[in-house]
Amino acid sequence: MDYLTTAESIFYWLTQYQISQRQIVARREKEEINFTLEHPIEGNIKVKEPLPEGKNFRSHGVGLRIIQKDKQKVVLEVYDHGGIFDPIDYSIPGDHYATTHFALLGAILFRERQQEDLLERVRKAIDFHLRTSKDEYYFGTWGYHWDFQNYAFLETYRLVNGFLSNEETKRWIKGLKSYRENSKNSLTNWIAMRAYSSLLRHKLFGTPVDKLKFMWRIRRVDKAQHSDGCYDDQRNFSRPIQYHVFTLALLHRLYDLTRSEKIKKHFLAGVNYFTKFIDPDGCFNYLGRGQEQIFGYGVAIYVLEAAKLVDKTKAPEYQDYLSRVWSYLCKFKRDGHFPLVLNDRKDEEKFGWYDYHHLTVYNAFLGAWLGLSHLLGAKDSQRKNAKQQRPQEVVLCKPTETAFISNDKLFCCLYGGLPEYLSEAGVTFQHLWFRDIGWVFSCPGGPSPKIYGKFTPVANVEKNYFAPLAQDKVGRWIIPAHRKGSVQQLKPNLVQVDLDYGSFRVKRKVQILESKLLVEDEMEFSQDTRFNEFRYFNFPVVIDKFEIDWNEKNPHEFQLRSMGGTVRFEFKHNDFGKAVFEKLEEIKTTKGLTQVVAFRKNDFQVKAGQHKKIVFSISRGNETI
Repeated sequence: MDYLTTAESIFYWLTQYQISQRQIVARREKEEINFTLEHPIEGNIKVKEPLPEGKNFRSHGVGLRIIQKDKQKVVLEVYDHGGIFDPIDYSIPGDHYATTHFALLGAILFRERQQEDLLERVRKAIDFHLRTSKDEYYFGTWGYHWDFQNYAFLETYRLVNGFLSNEETKRWIKGLKSYRENSKNSLTNWIAMRAYSSLLRHKLFGTPVDKLKFMWRIRRVDKAQHSDGCYDDQRNFSRPIQYHVFTLALLHRLYDLTRSEKIKKHFLAGVNYFTKFIDPDGCFNYLGRGQEQIFGYGVAIYVLEAAKLVDKTKAPEYQDYLSRVWSYLCKFKRDGHFPLVLNDRKDEEKFGWYDYHHLTVYNAFLGAWLGLSHLLGAKDSQRKNAKQQRPQEVVLCKPTETAFISNDKLFCCLYGGLPEYLSEAGVTFQHLWFRDIGWVFSCPGGPSPKIYGKFTPVANVEKNYFAPLAQDKVGRWIIPAHRKGSVQQLKPNLVQVDLDYGSFRVKRKVQILESKLLVEDEMEFSQDTRFNEFRYFNFPVVIDKFEIDWNEKNPHEFQLRSMGGTVRFEFKHNDFGKAVFEKLEEIKTTKGLTQVVAFRKNDFQVKAGQHKKIVFSISRGNETI
């Protein structure tokens, strides 16, 4: 598969959901109306409905608006005409950005294919945007995503403006100039979108105020970058890798417009931070909000293609990373589209989804950025991989408290933690990978019931950590999230993560020894405490991938068996005394259906100043421990 062919398949998958009906004349019988609705999923439906009290209503998920009525008939405008109907939501998430990104993707395809039907689809999509943005999509349930809509509309116009009629050009330009923004949103990737739109609008229309806005906004983006290249999305509160990469994609678009050496420097520093996350299979999107979403993979492809052009001396290295990420993404393609979160569960099960997720929105976004990647790739003559042989190494990123431990047999990522999301916890492995087996653990935490996980809360999500957990005497879980810890390198092959849980502190030391990891967890208790439950070993196993193998005759060892091989855990030291290996809660996680396995002590009491330690190794099953 190549980018354009893949983007094209997404486009044609989305076209089946584009609303084509413009107007309906309904027959009125007293306070009832009868009409035929052309539905993108159900086909032509004979509808009989009570006459709505207001102007706007939905029928079978399609938005309609009364524009005229008398005793015999009611004329309905199909408010959703040109929009993209979502088969999971069974409505159009018009406050999001599927339709404008569908238009951008269609414009890219039209540029390459020169087919009139593509341009017609683009026209309908932009008509939907111009019509429904006036009231920020009447049926919306979320904040209207102006910043996403604005850059996609501008790029669409830039690609097709020579093929529009004079009347269309005037109407589009009027819409482009009468935009609104999400100016209260202070997340770095949203500021970067506004910077990009401001500069592009200035380049297209010569508007001086937009140049000033760009200059102000790019300074704000610059302030979010750390010395190790990482962009915080919410400064000192959250730094998801997905939004770091999206910020880089927007920076490159800005570099393309300015050729600024300063932007180039920031971009390349960010790329070199990002590539540290890419495991040998191409998986990288495991830290922070956005875990394993196709949103992150689409912009990652773009960023790596762009990096090859910006720094040609490292093009072979970037090509190797790119080949891995692209290969990983392509494994998940299904029926013309991609799952919103890269796992093997059905779309409607929504494993790893947040409240604001919509299948069509994220596929349109992915398709648009793959299309933009194609436009970049067409400029690139350097396609040769420089296959990266990983030496045994520890890479520490300061001040963002991130560490990577790897060699040609294994790879893992550790993190200090930040206070905002369940998916940015400390101590726990963020990602653990073994050769032939692939990931063993990845994507800790998940959508929080308190933020972005309110509508469909995930039971037991607070236990999705490969780290010690505890429940206090009133039943509250003490977990490694919503806290800020530190990471340091103690020896060339040894890293320590230090995190204060409140009533106890955990120091996790991880040492790489050729083909295995040796993990030491030391727990220091700061006060006299009784816990309802203390899990000194808590490990969520994705049972969609692994079978758990444990034998009572050998209680100090268990194994995970998969198609690729076996992972072996062996306990070397345990200060907690005898405990039973237990299979506990099931959790719907980003990577699939998961079951927690644990060693725990119930009604556990400790004294202030007490220390307890466990030591265990992790290796492939065929390795000698």
